Amino acid sequence: MELRNIITFAKVAELQSFSKTANTLNYSQAAITIQIKQLEEELETKLFDRVGKSITLTPKGNEFLKYAKQIIELSNNAINAIKDDNSPRGELKIGVVESFCTSQFPDIIKECRDTYPDIEIIVKIATTPDLELMLVQNEVDFIVTMDKRLTNKSFITLYEQKEEINFISSSSYPIPMGELFLKDIVKEPFIMPEKVCNCRKLLESRVGEFMNPDDLKIFLEIGNTDVIKKFVQQAVGISILPEMTIKQDIKNRSLRVLNVTDFKPDVWLQVVHHKEKHMSVIIRCITEIIIKHLKS
Repeated sequence: MELRNIITFAKVAELQSFSKTANTLNYSQAAITIQIKQLEEELETKLFDRVGKSITLTPKGNEFLKYAKQIIELSNNAINAIKDDNSPRGELKIGVVESFCTSQFPDIIKECRDTYPDIEIIVKIATTPDLELMLVQNEVDFIVTMDKRLTNKSFITLYEQKEEINFISSSSYPIPMGELFLKDIVKEPFIMPEKVCNCRKLLESRVGEFMNPDDLKIFLEIGNTDVIKKFVQQAVGISILPEMTIKQDIKNRSLRVLNVTDFKPDVWLQVVHHKEKHMSVIIRCITEIIIKHLKS
C-alpha cells in the first residue's frame, strides 16, 4: 500500500472530485483514477460511488478514511521528527572528562538548553580511554577530552587547543614563590585525583625519571575536582589540575599557581567525533556552542 495512493484518496474524499484533486496534487486525472483503483484492489473493496459527476464515499471508504488520516499524520510526524531543520530535537549523548565538567561545562549546558530546548542532553563522565571506547562503540555522539593528543584514524577532531597543567596551592600555604623545580615539591603532601586521571599519570611518569612515583606523598585521593580545590584552599596540601578548572580561583586569589618550570606536559583539550557517524544537525548545533565557549 503506497503512501501516495492514501494521500490521493484522502484528498479526493475531501474535494469530492477527481479533477480538483488532480490539479491540487499536480497529477493528471488519469493518474488519480489509477491510484484510487490500485488502492481499491489492494483493499478489495470499493471506496467511492461514482454516479454521474458526483463522487461520494462508500461506507467502507468512509471507514478507511479515518485510518488514512492517521497514516498521513504519522508519516508527517515521522518526517518532522528526523529531518534536519532549524529547530533540532531529540537525544544527544556527550562523553566528557570529569575535569571539564567542573569548569565551563555547566555554562555550556545552560546555553544549549536555552537555545535548543527540544534537545535532551545526556552526559557521560569517564576517563579518556573509556571515552574513546564509547565513541568507537557508538555509545556517545561525540566526546570532549583533556589528555595526550588523540590520533585514532577513525576520529575527526572538531576542535583542539593546548591546555596548561598547573601545580596549585593556597596563598597561605608555606611554599616559596618564584621559580621551583619538581624536586622542590615532590615531598609536599599532595591532594590528588584518582590514579586514572591524566594529570596524575603525567606527573607520576615525569617523577619516575628521577625517583619512585610511589614515594609521592599522597595525602588525599579524591575523584572530584571541586573537592580537591576546596582542600587545597584550606592549605592542607598542594595539587595539580588543568588551567581551565582553576581560572576563576586564580582570579579571586583563593588559589595560586606554583611556578614549576620543569614540568610542561603536552596536554590537549579536544572535541572529537567518529568519522563514520552522521554529523546530524543536533551534533552540529551543540558542538558549535561548545567550541564557541572554548575559544572565548
